[in-house]
Amino acid sequence: MIRTKSTIACFFFMIYWMFGCHSVQLSKSHQNTLNRYVWKTQQNLHKTAQLKSLVDHRIRLNPHSAAKDFYPVLDNVSKKLDKIHQKLRTQLIRREALPLTEIRKIRRTLKHTQRFLSQTNQHILHGTEQILESDVLFEVGSTQLKAAGVVSLNQFAQFLKNRLDLLLANPMQVKVAIAGYADEQGFVRGETDNQRQEKNRLLSLGRATSVKHYLSVILNRMFENVSQDIRFDIQVEGKGETLPPKLIDPHKNDRRRRICTISCYAVIPAQVPVVRQSRKSRRYTMPAPVVPSKK
Repeated sequence: MIRTKSTIACFFFMIYWMFGCHSVQLSKSHQNTLNRYVWKTQQNLHKTAQLKSLVDHRIRLNPHSAAKDFYPVLDNVSKKLDKIHQKLRTQLIRREALPLTEIRKIRRTLKHTQRFLSQTNQHILHGTEQILESDVLFEVGSTQLKAAGVVSLNQFAQFLKNRLDLLLANPMQVKVAIAGYADEQGFVRGETDNQRQEKNRLLSLGRATSVKHYLSVILNRMFENVSQDIRFDIQVEGKGETLPPKLIDPHKNDRRRRICTISCYAVIPAQVPVVRQSRKSRRYTMPAPVVPSKK
């Protein structure tokens, strides 16, 4: 009887020891998993900050750059990553385990975010900032494109198509921002400064609109037979006598002021969720037995 009790006590002691060691092992494994996801979250936050600085550099080159549309996307990603990072750090400090469903959700989020940031990086790097001289595109005081202007825009459209072909996004939304500039030359004698400035603003706006209309036609024709779903969102703005970016020592009749700047980027919409919705699992059933027909 005593031997039986001692055997039972040893048995329960072994079970208690095994389960105790197993729980310690799970706790360490869980802690290592959380630490790994904290590190991945920090890496994604660092990548997001790098992309924001790259966008800032493009905007410094051209304040009217279409790259500013990347800000809402990157801000959305930063907020979601901050929440994940704060949640993981809180669990580590409290030494509390996360449910398995939460860990899987965080893993999917980080994986998709890494792919999302890599795609955004490619879109920024393949964007373009072009400066076209109005003296080449238009006649003096006119908004009608010259033959040399048509050739120049055809070359730009082909250059843009070659860059967009390197991107694999489908569908793709391409943001194009066109800004027209003019010098301080007047049109008629006796006009006031306000009249001259307004006429130059309308002239720069008309030239930017002419560039928009021609690019819309030629780009739609180039991408007509492409399998990708590409949509162009072209915005125009007439800056008038405002100085173009990075212009040093301008004068009244300066040909460097008579330009059209074109900024083009394939932008990921801000409404795109960071986590893709998981597809519903299909339920497969066995076919119903065939009942033999009675003859």
